Amino acid sequence: MSRLSLALALFLGCCGCAPPTLSEVKGAPKPPETRRLSLSIEGAGALSPFRSVEYHLKWRDEHLLFVHRRQYFGDYGFQAGTAVLSDARAQELAGRFADCGADSALTLTATSTGGWLYEVEWAWDEAPPTHATVEDPQTQPDPAWRCVEHLMISLVEDEFPELSGFEDWVYVAVEERGFLNLTTMPSAQVSIDGVSTGWWTPVEQLPIPAGVHVLRFVVPGEPLIDKEYEVVVDVGSTTVLRTQLR
Repeated sequence: MSRLSLALALFLGCCGCAPPTLSEVKGAPKPPETRRLSLSIEGAGALSPFRSVEYHLKWRDEHLLFVHRRQYFGDYGFQAGTAVLSDARAQELAGRFADCGADSALTLTATSTGGWLYEVEWAWDEAPPTHATVEDPQTQPDPAWRCVEHLMISLVEDEFPELSGFEDWVYVAVEERGFLNLTTMPSAQVSIDGVSTGWWTPVEQLPIPAGVHVLRFVVPGEPLIDKEYEVVVDVGSTTVLRTQLR
């Protein structure tokens, strides 16, 4: 099992009230109706190009930070970044998370047919959360969970546009997937459909939606190595590409 974990701490005012400013949240005592929202996801490695993904929203010196770290399999390294969110952005997010239905103490656990385990927790400071379970969030999505999931994806796309699209592959249904095995000489960075994956070849069993895709291989510092290939990925099959780039 690979592990994807997300942790958020969002401080909201009373129901129906405008979200407090950062200075109000940091400087004032926490009222009884304050809510805390936290999320975590675990997933089987066969369905994701990542060994682990972490997202965090956390306070640091009066600012709300959005931090991400994505660890690849093998020796392919990781991607990481930090974005400082403005006061207005923080208040907007607080309101949008509240609109997702995070106004009751709830823990939702959902196991998908593909092996993913989703867990979402809305925890009140005053009481432990209740618990609910669904069979498969892909076919029976909990509205609150789906809302929060889309919010996190949109936050990645807004704050780290160079990663947009690649993260969405994690959520493609199993029956719609094929796989890529890529080998180049020399080893090169891989972009797929204009999106940098962060991977260097060789790559094995990379899950990808079925269909036609454009692969680009580049080696930084070597301008003559910049080549594109069009490949077709069939459902449930592995497309193999081996090529010399020089």
